[in-house]
Amino acid sequence: MIDAGLLEAEAERAISTAARLLGETPVAIDYTATPRPLGLAELLLDHGVNVRTVYADVFIPEERPAFERLQAKYPELELCATVHPKMGVLPRASSGGGSEKIVAIGQKAAYFCNTPHFVNMLEGGGFWGFDGIVHLAEAVCDAVINEKDTKKIIQVKGWGCCC
Repeated sequence: MIDAGLLEAEAERAISTAARLLGETPVAIDYTATPRPLGLAELLLDHGVNVRTVYADVFIPEERPAFERLQAKYPELELCATVHPKMGVLPRASSGGGSEKIVAIGQKAAYFCNTPHFVNMLEGGGFWGFDGIVHLAEAVCDAVINEKDTKKIIQVKGWGCCC
């Protein structure tokens, strides 16, 4: 039988490792990465990760408790719509060539933050439970260290441009 306590402890260690590696590096999350972006934001914030922005247009009803806790505990967390017409012309962050590194979880967050440091994950990436938390934490650590070719990975429809 699997010991859930051991799995939880491993997940806690993995998140703590990612939080230490991130330090004060800002993190952005988008709704394409996970169906529960607010729950993920809360998990990371509660472990000391500097989640700055969640990009989403709607939230499933199960996210309401996380939304309310985030409002109370982390009122500085930004929620940004992705389908608003101005998002297509809004100046994107200058992380790609600027001084501030931003780590994104999801392609839309990577696009809006203009960062090569991102977790290329869609719809949870097959991650689930404590094991999923471990794999996500490892992917975040990889994103901190290794840049990705954002333009190559995120195709035209992801960029929201007219070609």
